[in-house]
Amino acid sequence: MAFYQKKPVVVEAVQLQRNNIEEVYRFVNQLSDDHDIHNRSSWTAEEKWEDYCAMICRDGFQLKTKESGQGVQIASVGDYIVKGFTQELGWHFWPVKPSYFEENYFEVPEPIAQ
Repeated sequence: MAFYQKKPVVVEAVQLQRNNIEEVYRFVNQLSDDHDIHNRSSWTAEEKWEDYCAMICRDGFQLKTKESGQGVQIASVGDYIVKGFTQELGWHFWPVKPSYFEENYFEVPEPIAQ
């Protein structure tokens, strides 16, 4: 018999809150801070942004993930959205419930690029 430890992997993550929907949107869509998301398309126009935020708070943030194929996974307010890399999927995002995230992840300083 042998003992195994889960390999430590550094991931980027953001917790979806009612007051950071724009931050989450930028994170998942890999947009820079100077990118004006309110003018990106008609459904994110400034006058529709409040409706979009209310919909996210009510229905959750839909993530089309590589694991879900053609479907979506839903991140509810309070869930963490994690960005990670695997050889099989490349860079991808997935939602994680807070209880699991807080039990299995701990914050580390920003890793140095290798």
